[in-house]
Amino acid sequence: MTALLLALGMVAPGPWQLGGPGGGGWIQTVCYSPHDPNTIFVGCDVGGFYVSTDGGRHWSIQNTGLRDPWVEVIVPHPTDPQTLYVGTRSGVHRSDDGGHSWQLLRQGFPPKSAGSYSAPIGSLVLDPRNPDTLYAGVGEPRHSSRGQGALYRSDDRGASWRLLTPPGTLPAKAVISSILPRPDGSLLIATQHGLFASADTVTWTACNRGLDNLHTRFLASCASRPEVLYVTVQATPGKLPWDGGVYRSDDGGATWRRVSGGLKAWAKEGDRNLYMTCQYDRLVVDPNNPELVYLGGRAWVNAGMYRTTNGGQSWEEILHRPSEGKPGNVEQGYITFWGPSVECLAMQPQDSRRLVFGTSGHVIESTDGGGSWHALYTEKLGEGWNGNGLEVTCLWTMECHPTRPGNWLLGYMDIGLWQTTDGGRSVWRSMTGVDRKHVGCALAYAYDPDDPDLLWGGFGEWGANHGAPYESRDAGRSWSPLPGLPDGQIKRIVPDPSSPRGARRLWVAVRGSGLFEGVPGGDWTRLEGLSGELADLDLVEGRLLALVDGSDKAAGGLYVRDGAAWRRLDRQPVFGTARELASSPAAPERLFVAARSRHAAGQLYPGGCYRSTDGGQTWQRVFDNHFVNALAVHPTAPDTVVIGGTDHPYHDEAMGCGVWLSRDAGETWQDITANLSLPNISVLRFDPTDPQRLLVGTGGNSFFWRALP
Repeated sequence: MTALLLALGMVAPGPWQLGGPGGGGWIQTVCYSPHDPNTIFVGCDVGGFYVSTDGGRHWSIQNTGLRDPWVEVIVPHPTDPQTLYVGTRSGVHRSDDGGHSWQLLRQGFPPKSAGSYSAPIGSLVLDPRNPDTLYAGVGEPRHSSRGQGALYRSDDRGASWRLLTPPGTLPAKAVISSILPRPDGSLLIATQHGLFASADTVTWTACNRGLDNLHTRFLASCASRPEVLYVTVQATPGKLPWDGGVYRSDDGGATWRRVSGGLKAWAKEGDRNLYMTCQYDRLVVDPNNPELVYLGGRAWVNAGMYRTTNGGQSWEEILHRPSEGKPGNVEQGYITFWGPSVECLAMQPQDSRRLVFGTSGHVIESTDGGGSWHALYTEKLGEGWNGNGLEVTCLWTMECHPTRPGNWLLGYMDIGLWQTTDGGRSVWRSMTGVDRKHVGCALAYAYDPDDPDLLWGGFGEWGANHGAPYESRDAGRSWSPLPGLPDGQIKRIVPDPSSPRGARRLWVAVRGSGLFEGVPGGDWTRLEGLSGELADLDLVEGRLLALVDGSDKAAGGLYVRDGAAWRRLDRQPVFGTARELASSPAAPERLFVAARSRHAAGQLYPGGCYRSTDGGQTWQRVFDNHFVNALAVHPTAPDTVVIGGTDHPYHDEAMGCGVWLSRDAGETWQDITANLSLPNISVLRFDPTDPQRLLVGTGGNSFFWRALP
């Protein structure tokens, strides 16, 4: 029966199914298992923890028990393959079953905070002499932020911790980006204020002799010659002469000399963008040869991999992208629209010719010491791509084709718009014709109610208010810009089904500029009268409804277009930060709103899911949660409602509430998040061609689908 349902483009009840192109999000850490050469671990900034047991051909997301999806560092136990540690913004987690489940270990750290990260872990190592002992450094190396000058130690496998550096020991805001235990039991740490060493973990001494720049990043040593050390330093953005590169010590860190011969040393004077100045960050040393070192180029202007065979006297670039008819030596997967800026790097412990690195989108491996490279995050499938489980992307929006089964638009942050026409088995990128300045995010989409190949979309940026509307007449295979609207994120596009086919009237909401009405190719008119930023827009029984977001000065509200004016519907303000409006054609008077908690004009407006049974005049909160982010109402069974929650990543354990289902219009709710790898939900949609199929977009693990239970 299941096979028959799949053949018909339908789904049978069962677990969540994962879809997407693979990759596309920030890879923060990668390492090989010391126990199995085919096991690789990956940690991401919003997606959590991933493992492959077949050399990167397939991946599984293993986030059970993980209280923070920002995984900064992964540390496998050297003798017990079941024990793993990860450092996250919310603290240290340990797994005792090979990464299948996790527990947060906070005893001894500052109390958890609802307003900040109290002890974000930026570095984590085991003591090689006693693997029950761990050291954890506080800070966020990626942004050189959230430092506390704090180094902690555990002697019981992370169960409890004690601070080794009380206030005044290290610079107050030092970010500990790297910890290097020495064979004699001493420690060397790297911070943005220089290197510090301690023989007893009580007294610390700066050891920066020979360093021209104290913004040190990552340390590495040679296992067979532990007195030989290397450290990278972060170049000052926009400064000339360039002050970054690599330093080497041959006396265990007492003195240093610069070994950056042949490295690109470019900076655009005055440009404070870190990625517009050459940066070298992660490095690994061959355990049997201190002269052989591999180095990652982190900035956009020097992205790639470098190698020295003479201890840094000279470096050569060993990753070459195809250009000007030359084939290059790297297979990048689908991400060819940005370069391989190395954010993390690892060497296989038993085979030093095997290297793997992660970027802000790729995972790429070499098995021949950098002679050739291949992607581990995706695979080509016909004209499209198929993710192999390493889904690290964030969904901004999704839309299902109204009449074509299995045809879904997938709007991502960073990698733009993708489509599937086979129910998620493969995806292809739908960005032809989109201006380069608008490729950063797929924002909002709508199909024409009569022409199945006609649709409109918004493309732009997710982190800044830039964007523009586009039109496609070939089902999204190519796009043409729609002129006449101000620059800004496209929040919502709603076509008017009562307008003539071929001259379709559209309502388009532009962040910061308001709501506009017009016909593609013609003039646009701004519809005045809404006070506040538009959160959502919907057409219900011919009535145009506008959900307005709240601000610090006033709560949000719901408005209806009456002729040439707007009329407020809600009698009493209840929405703090309004997120989404939804209803079912089968019960148009019943409306639902997803909202986040917010203080406005001195009053707290609680978050949750709100319901109105009188067309929006009065509202009842039917689900209590501080950040309900998404909702959907079944198109033919109006009592069936789903909601999804998320949270802003600025405090400990910033995790959403997952996906909840109601079969009685919100009177009772069932948690259906089980087996979903990430509870941070960004989008929910029912597929109109198979309304029992629910699609869920996440903020870090791409999208999932399943039949309703």
